Amino acid sequence: MAERRRRNRVVPFEEVLEQCLQSGSEDEGDEDGWEEDEREDENDLMNDVAPENNQEDEEVGDSDFENEEERNAEHEMEVGDEQEDRQIDDLYDADTDIDESSDEEEDIWCQNLRGFPRIPTFTGVPGLHIDMDDDSRPIDFYRLFMDDDILRHIMEETNRYATSCIADKRQQGPLEPRSIFATWKPVTVGDVKNFISICLHMGLVHKPQIADYWSVHPGTHTSYASQLMPREQFSAILAFLHLVDNTQYVPFGDEDHDPIFKLRPFLRHLQQKFQEVYTPTQQVCVDEAMCPFKGRSRFRVYMKDKPTKWGLKF
Repeated sequence: MAERRRRNRVVPFEEVLEQCLQSGSEDEGDEDGWEEDEREDENDLMNDVAPENNQEDEEVGDSDFENEEERNAEHEMEVGDEQEDRQIDDLYDADTDIDESSDEEEDIWCQNLRGFPRIPTFTGVPGLHIDMDDDSRPIDFYRLFMDDDILRHIMEETNRYATSCIADKRQQGPLEPRSIFATWKPVTVGDVKNFISICLHMGLVHKPQIADYWSVHPGTHTSYASQLMPREQFSAILAFLHLVDNTQYVPFGDEDHDPIFKLRPFLRHLQQKFQEVYTPTQQVCVDEAMCPFKGRSRFRVYMKDKPTKWGLKF
């Protein structure tokens, strides 16, 4: 009963308030202590994380340094590109100024053409200027260039040169009876035609020696050359064949010297015939060629990289 009474005892308000105040002060002390413990834990955690943060700071610093270098390099590249663009713009402006100035001075330039070569206007009619059809033969084209005029010229110059050589030979002594000097007979236009015909035949039918074309041996006999002229006459024409008068020769070193004096009349004739027979188009491509030649000539050339190393360059 006594315990029940103590349990059921009414506690005065002052005691309850005092107990609450005491418990509140204790709670505040506990809270202060808890806050201090919490701050210590945070400090310890910060101390533990500090080295890692320092390492990260160092890595971040290195990466920042690398990024700064990259930014500097990119900046330099941008500056270089800008400078290059400015230079191009300056050049373009300079070209534009030149073009403008040239356009302004164009009229003045056109008015002063003294000494400048003038390109003639193309007025030709391209193509053949002769009557040729499908029935034309190769000999017809040959006669367009090797006409009677050039054959007559060859005949005259050959007879002139043979007469001069025979006269010089007679001044040295009597002529041998069977030599080409003693057996020479003036040639005709027909003889010149036959001589050229035999030369063309030799280009088609090859034999070791010239005398073999008049050979009667069954293994090498051909009757074409022997039917046109004797061998002695062919050899004489070959020895005295000439295209120009030697008395008109200008020695080397003089102002009017012609390196191809021996061929000049024949080349002039062919050039004239080419212009009369055919007119090329306005656009013409001219190439060079090497003619094999190992004789004596001042304009003979040697080209080691060519298949034909020695020859005349056309």
